[in-house]
Parts: sequence; structure tokens; C-alpha cells
Amino acid sequence: MDNEIEHIQGLETLTQLSHLNLSRNRIREIGSSLDANVNLEELNLAGNYLWSFKDLLNLTRATYLRKLSFNDPDYGDNPVCELCNYQTYVFFHLQQLSHMDTMPIPEEGKHLAEATYMKKKVGEMFRV
Repeated sequence: MDNEIEHIQGLETLTQLSHLNLSRNRIREIGSSLDANVNLEELNLAGNYLWSFKDLLNLTRATYLRKLSFNDPDYGDNPVCELCNYQTYVFFHLQQLSHMDTMPIPEEGKHLAEATYMKKKVGEMFRV
């Protein structure tokens, strides 16, 4: 944390890495930079410049990821946290998470996110 990092890089050989704190840096995208870190369980990206829902989908490949932070009271947040339905989007796409933004995710929160996301998708299908 606090290293003015702009790009996540150089972690490809750390396949056993399980905890990574990249908070309060200058990161703007995740991309495929964490794909080799197959054992990643905890990731803190709070206080960066992540802004895109689409970019967050890159974390769906982190199947062991359980704790994820884009917003942390100690480190700040990311622009993506201000987008409408931010938590619903993350809960729906990263259902393996147990904690989000330093808080436990209740099981009913995951179910509500799924129902909300599906309802929104169905509504979009019927718009002309």
C-alpha cells in the first residue's frame, strides 16, 4: 500500500500468494494482471482509481478469493463504488466472496443481489 503503483505487474510468479494489499495507490485497471495468482484469498484495492464494472469481472477468475475491498474506511474508495448497484453487481458476479469492503456478506445479501440483478436483466430484455 501507499507506493504510488499505477499498474499491477510483476506478480506472475507468485502463484502461492494468498493476501495482497494494493490499497492507496494509483491503479486504474485490474485487467489480467492477477490471473496467475490462483491462490489469492484476500485482495484490498481500496483507495485507487478503479472505475469500470467490466474491469471488475476480471476477478471472477480468482476462484479462491473470499475477501475483497474496493472501499475501506482506512484507505478510501474507488470511483466504481459510487456507481449505481455497485454492491449488487459485485455480489452477483463474485458469489464466492465472504467479505466485501471489510464487512461480512450475509447469505440473504447474496440472494437479494442475484434476484435484483436478474430482475434488471429481464427488464432490459423487454425494453424496446
